[in-house]
Amino acid sequence: MASLATALFTLPSCQKFLDSKPSSSQVIPSKLKDLRAMMDNNGKINNQGATSVLEHYSDYFKMDKEDLDKLTYTTKEFYTFGQDYYTEQFFLNGWTYSFTPVYYANTVLDLLPKVKNDDPVEWRRIKGAALFVRANAFFHLLKCFSPIYIKGDEAANKKPGIPLRLDPDVNAISKRSTVKEAYEQVVADLKEAIQLLPPKEQYNTRPDKASAYGSLSRVYLVMQEFELAGKYADSSLKIDHSLFDFNELDLNAQLPFENYNKETLYYSTSTSTDLFYPTRNGYIDNNLVASYDENDLRKAAFFLIDNKGHSQFKGSYTGSSSGSFMIGVCVDEMYLTLAESHARAGRKEDAMTALNTLLETRWRTGTFVPLTAANAQDALEIVLAERKKSLIYRGVRVMDQRRLNLEPQFAKPVVRVMDPGGENLTYTLAPNDLRYVFLLPHDVVQVTGMPQPER
Repeated sequence: MASLATALFTLPSCQKFLDSKPSSSQVIPSKLKDLRAMMDNNGKINNQGATSVLEHYSDYFKMDKEDLDKLTYTTKEFYTFGQDYYTEQFFLNGWTYSFTPVYYANTVLDLLPKVKNDDPVEWRRIKGAALFVRANAFFHLLKCFSPIYIKGDEAANKKPGIPLRLDPDVNAISKRSTVKEAYEQVVADLKEAIQLLPPKEQYNTRPDKASAYGSLSRVYLVMQEFELAGKYADSSLKIDHSLFDFNELDLNAQLPFENYNKETLYYSTSTSTDLFYPTRNGYIDNNLVASYDENDLRKAAFFLIDNKGHSQFKGSYTGSSSGSFMIGVCVDEMYLTLAESHARAGRKEDAMTALNTLLETRWRTGTFVPLTAANAQDALEIVLAERKKSLIYRGVRVMDQRRLNLEPQFAKPVVRVMDPGGENLTYTLAPNDLRYVFLLPHDVVQVTGMPQPER
């Protein structure tokens, strides 16, 4: 059996001072610039493995049977809500890649007090970055491997969450925290990071106050702390509220959005899976595509029509068609969260103001008529519909499905129907289905003894 270092935190040997097994030839970081270099290792820090797997459960994603049959067994299991995936190397890799930023962050936090502090400002920024990176990684893992936090439900929040790795010792045996403990750790890390980070960094691959506020807003949205979610979304927007004018995009381009673009507060991507390669596999639900007005430029910016007449997604904020997608915090998401917070608090006019500020930049010049709401409930339904239309392949849809399933008025199953030769195969993921929480990789369970989620 592989060691825990192999099963949980396997890291490439090319990173000279992050080999999992110490040796006499290791280079120990001794300067702040070494620690900054570790935090700037975008390939390890800004990439999340598990979230790409979670996106398989999104309700807007469709596949034809003939295309699904071309893919790997594991991928087919995910798409059809099967359970026979946890022994696969692909799934273990997703877990490992998701914990890699945690290991980097913990190593930096451990070494910071030991290196020469010849630049106090940079020292604070590096510590803030490490705390942010750890919180961000934990949050993405919680979306995949933990029951959702339920506000006011003490019993539910005592269920096993994720292992909270808070030091760089890869040989320590992991134990699952409770859901409550895990979310409290994420919130604490982000709040401390906010105190240390600058308002804006030069590069959006580095966290700053704007992105930390945005990440905290995300966390509170999942925790059903809607007022706090709005508060921190607003704090983020006060620092950076830059939006694209979709009228200025080349809507006929294969990839209308550039990498590292101005709406991206923190650049972070999923790993690639064969399910999400544009022009190869899946497509977007026809009902969602039909919901865009012809003057709504999101339709042209986000979709292209393939030779089967399906709408495939081309609007990735990664500026790439590699099969990975943007999961970092972006400005448009902050407007949508702020609007939802206002609507849930009964402030329908404020909700519509926040939403219309965003939508006006998405419609053809001179055609947008500001949306209005009859009441707060109407405002909430409008905001949630626009949120779904705006944040496609951004790592938040299944997060939204899980939290909205807690509310009977919004709870919906994800249903996939395939009809090859009249077989009429139907696969259903019910609201609050236990399968929304992924099983832990088999190798990790064998090494650590951690319990699997409920089934």
